[in-house]
This record gives sequence, structure tokens and C-alpha cells, in this order.
Amino acid sequence: MILYVHHGAVLGGAPTSLRNLVHGVSKEADFICCICCIWPEMKEYFSNLENVEVGSYPKIGLFSGRVLIGWSRGLSLNRFINFWKEILSSPYYIYKEYIFIKRKSPEIVHLNSSILWTSAIAARLCKIPVVWHIREASDDTSYNYIRKAYTWFIRKTAHAVICIGPQEYSKMGGERSSKVVKIYNSLAESFFIDQTYDKSVLRRSLDFPDQAFIYLSLGGLSFRKGTYQFIDALKFLPESIIAVLLGENRGIKPLAQSRLTSCQFRLEDFLVKKNLKRYFSWNYQNRVASLLMNTDKKRLNIAGVVDDVQPYIKACDVLIFAGTTPHSARPVYEAWALKKPVIVFDSEVMRQDIDDGLDGIIVKDHTAEALAEAIIQLKEDPELARKMGEAGYMKARERFSMKSNNTKIIQIYRDILGEDRI
Repeated sequence: MILYVHHGAVLGGAPTSLRNLVHGVSKEADFICCICCIWPEMKEYFSNLENVEVGSYPKIGLFSGRVLIGWSRGLSLNRFINFWKEILSSPYYIYKEYIFIKRKSPEIVHLNSSILWTSAIAARLCKIPVVWHIREASDDTSYNYIRKAYTWFIRKTAHAVICIGPQEYSKMGGERSSKVVKIYNSLAESFFIDQTYDKSVLRRSLDFPDQAFIYLSLGGLSFRKGTYQFIDALKFLPESIIAVLLGENRGIKPLAQSRLTSCQFRLEDFLVKKNLKRYFSWNYQNRVASLLMNTDKKRLNIAGVVDDVQPYIKACDVLIFAGTTPHSARPVYEAWALKKPVIVFDSEVMRQDIDDGLDGIIVKDHTAEALAEAIIQLKEDPELARKMGEAGYMKARERFSMKSNNTKIIQIYRDILGEDRI
């Protein structure tokens, strides 16, 4: 049995990729698969997988792993206390996990994130091989020595380290270790089915204006996804352009602003403008809610979490990935698979994925104004948008093939177990 440990509490790229992987492994190999979720509310998402056991995993601390990998940064007192609370509680977490894993007795423990360090220790204490799936990468240099030590720990505890892109591969020291491999995420084969559809009919079914130019984000409310800039771009765009926001939004609603909050926003505006701070993050939900109070509701559709993103991507004209922190962007490949152009904020990760001007537009300046300029460029040049979508499709087909990528991971399992499984 392969025991998959999932860390997240909301729908997104990590659970979607895990579901695609487990679906393939259970169908294409003779491994018994079990997904255990740290957050019980995620069990329903995986429950429709055939012949796959879905259950709960012991509740453990996750914040310390985010700090160690460089995904959560900052020196606030609250963060400092939470970090050391988890470190001091780690023997208890490891003990709970050890008992759980021992009882399950899997052949391999597959960790769906780089933050699950106590799970890796527990599995190794049970003398069970560990596969890490690395989905997070940080380019922050403030705590580089901590991250380097932690990536050494990952390589040391792992029998294999699967990185979802070049950035993750580099940060994990892939050039120095044969344990580290690069295997992209996968898309369901339904993305690549060559099907025709009537865009007007599709838009009417989603209650979208037929003649509008629509830009789309799948990132929900997250400073990492640049939600603020995504919405703020509307004020620099003509009324014929509207925005659609999908993903977890945790009930975005206008909130009362205190004088302290207003001062905080003005200070952060100044710091970001002067490049003394890389992105907006302070009191982020309130910042976005305040922006919504001055946004034309007819031009912004907040659809929230949906079961299937494909109709929304098909109905839009361009997908936006306004990522403010570097990480692999599954939505980019989902858009490409449906032959849609993409616009992204510049980062090392995006430069490795996108050929600027050929299959997408990379926006150097992480501002709403710059984002709006790129949107207008594609609106005014539909032929360029079409060519970008076609070029992106070829890249998605090559890198995100479910069958090809699942076959590579199945072979990793077989190599670890030393068995020629059929």
C-alpha cells in the first residue's frame, strides 16, 4: 500500500494534482492506495476515487515546515511563538504519527508537501521508505541557511524527492543528488480532448456577458496569487473588460476600517511603491474588502470554489496568474491545455515556464497598472492571443501528460521496493 499524506485545507493545485496521481497509480499499477488528510474536510474531495481508501491523518503542526522551507516568512512575535510551539510539540506529533503509520503498515509513505517534516521522521522510525513531493519553492535569501539545512534534511530522509518544476528541482539540490527528480504535475485527460464548444452558449450558462472581454484568475483570495492587483486592474481598463475570480475567498466582504488599519495600508503602499516591500500582505483580507467597496460589482464576478474550472477557462479570453511569491502555476497549464493565452507576474519560476511574447506575457512590474496594459494588449490583438494559446497547448501536452508523469512516479515506487510490479 502507498500511504499519501495530504496537508492542505482548501482546494487548489496540490490536492488536484494528488487526485490525478492517485487515480493513475490505482488504475495503472497494482498498488493499493490510501489518502489520509490532516484536515478532515478534504476527505470528500478525494472520496470519488475508485478503489482508493480515504481517511484522516493525525492533526499535526504545519507552520514550522512552512518556515523551514522559506514559504512563510517574517519575524513577528506571533510567528516566533507559533514556530517554537510546534518545534517543542514535535515529539508528540511524531509519536502520534508513528503509531498511525505503524498501524497502517504501508510499503511507502508519499508526502504531498515539503512542510511535512514530522511525518518523514515518523515514517523513517517505522523503517518505511519516504517519497517527498515538493510543491513549494522560495527565492528569499533572508533565511537561506535554514532552507539549505532543511533541504538537506529532506534529501537525507527521502528515498526519492519529486519536484514539480525546475525551480523546485534547483532549490532541492537536484544537481547534487540522484534522489531528486523533476516530474511536472498532471492534468486530467479531459483537458486535452479536442472538442468544439459555442463560447456564447457557455457564457450564457455561466451568466457572463456575451460581448465582454473576460480575464480570469483561479487563485481565490491570496496575497501569493496577487488578488488585490487582479481586482485593482479593473480601474485601469475600459468597461467592456470584466474580471472573474475563482477559488477560495473565505467570505470576502467589506469590513469597517479603523484609523490604524488605514495608516497600515498607507505605510504598506509606500513600502511597496519604493520596492522596500515586495508585495501587499498586511491585513490582506481587509485590504481586498476595502477595494471591493469601490469596485463596480457588474464588472467583477466572484464565483468562489467550483468543481470544474474548464467551463470558466473556456469562457474567458485570458488567464491571469499574478503570483507575488515564486511557485509553480498549475492554472497556467490548465489554460494552455484549453488553448488560452496567459499573463503572469515576473518571477524566476515563470521565466522557466513561459516564453515571453510567444505563449504568454510576463509582466515585469507587479502592479495593477502594468497588468491592465498587458490585458489591453491581448484584447486589441486577438490573433496574438490565439497564437499564444496554440503555443501553450503544445507545452502543456508535453509537460503535463497524466499518463507519462504517472508512469514515471510508478517506476520510482517500483525502484524503491526493488520489485518488478506489473
